[in-house]
Amino acid sequence: MFSIVFTPLEVTSYAVPPVWRLLTKLLYFVALAGAIGATLTHALALRPSLRLAPRAEGPVRHRVTTALGLSGLALLACGYLQLAGRVARAKNGPSYGQALAPGTIVDYLRKPAEEGEWVSTGIMIGLQNLLFLACAVLLLLAWRRRDDRLALPAGLVAAVGSLTGSIPRKAVDADHLASAVAVQAHIIGGSVWLGGLGLLAAISLARRHGDAEENAAWAQAWSHFGTVALWSVGAVVASGLWLTRREVGSIDQLWTTIFGRVLLAKLVLVAALFAAGAWNQLVLMPAIAREQRRNHQQRVGELVLTHFPRVVATETVIGLGVLTCVSFLAGSARAEAGQPEAGPIALPLLGIGLLMIGMMAVSFWATTRASAALARLEAPVEAPHRTTEAAGAPS
Repeated sequence: MFSIVFTPLEVTSYAVPPVWRLLTKLLYFVALAGAIGATLTHALALRPSLRLAPRAEGPVRHRVTTALGLSGLALLACGYLQLAGRVARAKNGPSYGQALAPGTIVDYLRKPAEEGEWVSTGIMIGLQNLLFLACAVLLLLAWRRRDDRLALPAGLVAAVGSLTGSIPRKAVDADHLASAVAVQAHIIGGSVWLGGLGLLAAISLARRHGDAEENAAWAQAWSHFGTVALWSVGAVVASGLWLTRREVGSIDQLWTTIFGRVLLAKLVLVAALFAAGAWNQLVLMPAIAREQRRNHQQRVGELVLTHFPRVVATETVIGLGVLTCVSFLAGSARAEAGQPEAGPIALPLLGIGLLMIGMMAVSFWATTRASAALARLEAPVEAPHRTTEAAGAPS
């Protein structure tokens, strides 16, 4: 995957981003995870499952809409801070303090297109932030009206807003276009994954006890989120392979450059998330299914409202660590090592990448099948005359 021989060029030393850049980048991605991940996870996993538990649906909807409203406020605040940061990072841009002034931002958005551009950067960035504003309005309406049906359109608007920021403003070759697609796949996939973890952890940890209906609803919600997470992980891994090739020229650059070390720390944290996800799929989900078949409702409640939420909460903390690493990623390992930028991808390397993606898809399918198979490995169900007494007893 990597070339280990290269001709040294001018070495670019790693520069730690200023504090304002670290904070705005971190907060922006956290807000984006809430706007995209929390909304889509609720629409695709939590809301359909709660129909199994009408008595619990109202309290959970109240907490969800509150979380969505707070996500909307976070997107407004963090989106503005990120926009000011973009203005400050522009060529001959003002200081960050000056960039926070609305007039400075308006001047930036009104700059005409440069030579060769079909549209100005200001227009595209302005459109992106209008979409984020529309998403925030939908989330605040969901909070005010306690209407969680607005989650899906809000999440889709936020995703389109994120995509808008990567639309090329001038003619680019296929390699640069693929890189833009990979960046957005990485951002949106990671946002769905981490935002979904955060929402489910926050909502489920608030529920300590549930009846059989609510237990079944949460078991289904965890199962549905597992599917959503698998798709998100696939997007993150596939796009991550492409971006790593672009930013890292050889394996040794992962520990000989500062950029590489930060990236390596991120990869270790992502591997921990994979391990936790595998634990969910191969241990907790089969255990929930077995206890449901045994009608051990107390044990099912412990798994879906105690053990599973704790694992997901741990994953959320690890995810924040991943985003913190992302905020420190500036430049590239290639630049630090004096290696030229990555050239167009060769067909043999592209074939290897596609093969790896195919193997990853097969592994995800195998994980799902293994989880289902483990769920069927259950002990004999108690005799009918003991079922009523045992229904509330722990296994």
